Amino acid sequence: MLAVSTPTPVPEFTQKPSVRTTLMNEHQHMLSKTMRARDSTSIATEMMQLLKDSQFSPYIGEAISQQEHMLQAAYHAKLDGCRNEVVLAALLHDFGHICAEQDAEQMGDPTHGTAHHEFIGATYLRVRGFSEEIISMVAAHVDAKRYLTWKRGQEYYSKLSPASSFTLMCQGGPMNEAEATAFEHDPLFAEKLAIRYCDEKAKIAPHPEHIPTADSYIPLLAAHIDEQRRLRQSQAVVA
Repeated sequence: MLAVSTPTPVPEFTQKPSVRTTLMNEHQHMLSKTMRARDSTSIATEMMQLLKDSQFSPYIGEAISQQEHMLQAAYHAKLDGCRNEVVLAALLHDFGHICAEQDAEQMGDPTHGTAHHEFIGATYLRVRGFSEEIISMVAAHVDAKRYLTWKRGQEYYSKLSPASSFTLMCQGGPMNEAEATAFEHDPLFAEKLAIRYCDEKAKIAPHPEHIPTADSYIPLLAAHIDEQRRLRQSQAVVA
């Protein structure tokens, strides 16, 4: 097992079953119904405005902003030839940091971001009508880091940034063998690792000027929401 150390005491990680197992409550269900009545472009525009508003929000101790990190992740996913769903999951993987309530639990201290942000982000996307595939990829990007730390040990861990090393321990540390075996059997295993690799590469400072802007993703986001609405409507007719 990989032995890891952190320069600062880390609060004990406590899993929240309700966060892992329940991504929808009554309030979210009502919000979801409201979202279904809205135009997909307005939802996508609102989301990208939220992303743009994070331009001056530091990204968990890194030298770039939240917006820059997520845009860089999406850029690398597209550069690597990933399909659109993976590109969108890379773009949205850390949305839980910027859509969380102001009093949300933090990892260690506010500079290291929101605890359970992967599930907060997944909930946010489900309410807005994203596919279960994208929701699953977003929810798993932390587990992908935990898996790679277990699988590749010091080779991987030594390449993590100090901030990412710190948050790893807040997020449960390396997987155990049972967790890793289950993760390897996930149908989206390859895609989830691909997003993690994009996540690790998306920390370039200063932010490259050629990276596509948040607004450039609005048509792709809206098209995805529309496609999911059509799929749900057709499934409802069949049922």
